[in-house]
Order: sequence, then C-alpha cells, then structure tokens
Amino acid sequence: MNITFLVGNGFDLNLGLRTRYVDFYPYFMANAQDDNMIRNWLGGDNLLWADLETKLGESLTKLNVNDIEKLYKDKEELDELLLEYLEKEEAQFAQYINGKAIVEEFSRSIIHFKCGLSEIDDELIEETCRGHIGEDYAYQFISFNYTDLLDRFISMVCQHRSEMLFEEKDGRKHHLTNHVLHVHGTLEREMILGVNDPSQVNNTFLSGNKEFLDIFIKERLNRNLGQRRTENAKKLIDESDIICIFGMSIGCTDRMWWEKIMDWLHAAINHKLIVYYKDGCIRSSSQRMIRAKSEVKNKLADNMKKLNLGFTGIEEMKNKICVSYNPDIFNFQYECKKDNPSP
Repeated sequence: MNITFLVGNGFDLNLGLRTRYVDFYPYFMANAQDDNMIRNWLGGDNLLWADLETKLGESLTKLNVNDIEKLYKDKEELDELLLEYLEKEEAQFAQYINGKAIVEEFSRSIIHFKCGLSEIDDELIEETCRGHIGEDYAYQFISFNYTDLLDRFISMVCQHRSEMLFEEKDGRKHHLTNHVLHVHGTLEREMILGVNDPSQVNNTFLSGNKEFLDIFIKERLNRNLGQRRTENAKKLIDESDIICIFGMSIGCTDRMWWEKIMDWLHAAINHKLIVYYKDGCIRSSSQRMIRAKSEVKNKLADNMKKLNLGFTGIEEMKNKICVSYNPDIFNFQYECKKDNPSP
C-alpha cells in the first residue's frame, strides 16, 4: 500500500527555520539593488510564499514591452537572494542535528501518520488499509521545499534502520523510500519560483509571450529545464492509496497540484486524503477546530470544478478528506536548535 507525503514549508518551520516569506522579505529589501522593480511591488505583511508568487503575477500589469529585460534581471536577483538566504538559514541548523533523536521522531511520525484524526476519520483511513490486507506499507515523499533537510532525515533513518521502519504483529512491514522528489528544485539544483498558469499573469502582452511564460510558469519551467519532475510527481500521486499533506498552504500558485490530487481522490473509492492542519494554538475551542477543518475542505473543493460533480458529488468528495488538527508529528524543534538567528 502506497502512502505519499506532500511536504511544504511547514516542515522546515517545525524545525525552527525562519523560512517564511515574511522572514525573507527584509533580507531581500536590504540586499536588492535600489532600482529593482520587484522591491516596489512587494510588501512585508504576508506570511506565505504563495503570496509572493501571486503578487509577482498581479504586479506585471505595470510593465510594458520595454521593461521585460529589466524584469528578467530583477527576477534573477530575487532568485539569487532567496537562494543565498535559504542556504544561510539551512547551514545554521545542520550543525545542531541530533541524529538519534531525528531517527526516532521521524520514524514515529511516519508510522503514526493517522495521528490527530477524529474517530470517524480514523475509520475512513482504516477502510482503505483493510482493502490492502497482507500488503506492506510503502512511504514516499514529494517536497515543495528548496531545502534538503527532509532528504537528510530520511537518509539518517535508512542508515540506522535500513528502509524498514517497523513490522506489525501480522507481519506487515513499514518501508521508507530513500528518495525525495523536489518538484520546485533545490538549493543545489534548478530552484524555480513562479505562478501556476498564464491566467495568473496580469499582463496581456506577457500572457501571450512564449519566452516569458517558459520561465515564469512553474510547469513550463520544469519542462524547459529538461526535467520530468512534474510527470514523476504525478505518477507517484496516481500510484498512491493514501496521500498526506504536511506543512502546505492550499494556494492558487500551486493549483495544478490541488486539481491533480482532487482528480486522484475521485479516481477510486478507497483513495483517501489526510491534511495536517496546525494553527499554533495550545488550546483550541471546538468551534475553532470545526471551522479550520471546514476551511481546508472548502479550499480543496474549489479545485474540483473541472470534475463537474455537482453539489452532492463535491460533498461526497469532501468526506474523503480527513483533517488532522494540530497533530503531534515531525516535532523536531528540540532536536535541531539554533543559537544565532539570521539577521
């Protein structure tokens, strides 16, 4: 049985890394050239990388044909400063990693992937598991991060335990895939930053400019870099029985992936989706929890439009989405410590 984790920036934030857009913003403003046009577009009051990407697409309305070369230059500076910032941030944590503690916490988190689910949602996941009686559990990973700490942790686990994490009493084994597919590239190789599709390019001239779209639309960027990351990630999704989403905001600049996951969810009755939701509250009221779960499901439902399911069909699909509220998994903040935060 294949269980696929889609991992976003929340994983790095759980480590204590300062990798929000709002963390990078002052670094960019302090180090970018004064005449970088993107400096004038951005604000520092947003938290999410999707906000940055959305703002880039919206601000293109201010450009004319004579500005395009300047845009390429300024966008390249943005990319280089982001790479530089994340490299510094990641490097400060590498020296504090406690290998044994990481192995234990990572293994525990993966095996207990149902952590934080309600009784009803737990039973929904068990329905899928019972449909694969006798099969081992195989865990695979798709990362939307540029950093490679997830990769390092998986390598640590595989070195200490090989790829077999645990064996159930009935003989079913939990296997870990020692590979992470980075759909947006990495700090070491072909990092990409852009929007989902031409509709998010708010400029009539640029939305029809092939060269511009080839370097600003994420899927086209991957293809023009000669990479099959998009195709390979879609294949992993198609082969999955359960998908778990950790540390990702359901933003419009990754709409392609939400639509793909909704297609996958609709493709088989036993396909189930788990979304881990963290709001940072130590105590949460029942109302807060219910509204948070409803928000997650509604955001995902917005990506079901192409399926033409109607109201009843969409509600049935929502019932296959399980939300784990403030789950106790991937809690490494006491294992990886940083004494001197980035300026």
